[in-house]
Amino acid sequence: MEFIQLLKNQEVTQAALFSVEGELMNVIIKDSKEFHAGDSVACVVNNQKFDTKIIKKQQHNLYLYIPWFDQLNLRERRKAVRTCCEIRAYIQSEQKEISVTVLDVSITGLGFFCARKLLAHRPYKISFMMEETMNHLEVMIQHVQETEEGFRYGCQFINSREGTLFPIRRYILKQQLTKLEDV
Repeated sequence: MEFIQLLKNQEVTQAALFSVEGELMNVIIKDSKEFHAGDSVACVVNNQKFDTKIIKKQQHNLYLYIPWFDQLNLRERRKAVRTCCEIRAYIQSEQKEISVTVLDVSITGLGFFCARKLLAHRPYKISFMMEETMNHLEVMIQHVQETEEGFRYGCQFINSREGTLFPIRRYILKQQLTKLEDV
C-alpha cells in the first residue's frame, strides 16, 4: 500500500492510499477526528500537490473527490470505473440512425447493445440523454461480442473534450456516492 500526505490547516497527516476509482479516492488514516465530510484537503503524492474534498468519512476511511483533470500522478493506477445503465441511444451509420441501448459507461468509453452488426475499429457518432443533457459523442468500436439477441459492443471515446464528458463524469460519481450511502 502506498502512503500519501494530507494537508489540512497547516497540519500534515500520513494516509494509506487504499484505492482510486474514477474521481473517488479512498485513504485510511489512524486519527480521523480532525477530518469531516465537506472539508477541503490538499494531498501530496510524488511531490505533487492537488486539492480534494472529503465526501464521506467512515471510521478511519476518508472518501475524497478528486477532479479528473487535476490528476496526473494517479492516472496509471486509476481505474476507469464502469457504471451500469440502460439508456436508449442512437448510432449514426451511413446516413442512417440505428437504435442501440447503452449498457455501461466510463470516463473513457461505453458499452452498448445493438441488434445489427456494425464494423469494428471504425468511428461512429452516438447520441443519448444523460443527466438531463443530450450527449453527442464520437466512439471507436474496440470489441464485439455476438449474443443470441444481437451484438454487444465495447467502445472508446475519441475526439472528446473535457466539457463534453461532464454529464458522464457526473453520472458515474453520483452512482459511486449512492453505493457509498449503502455501506
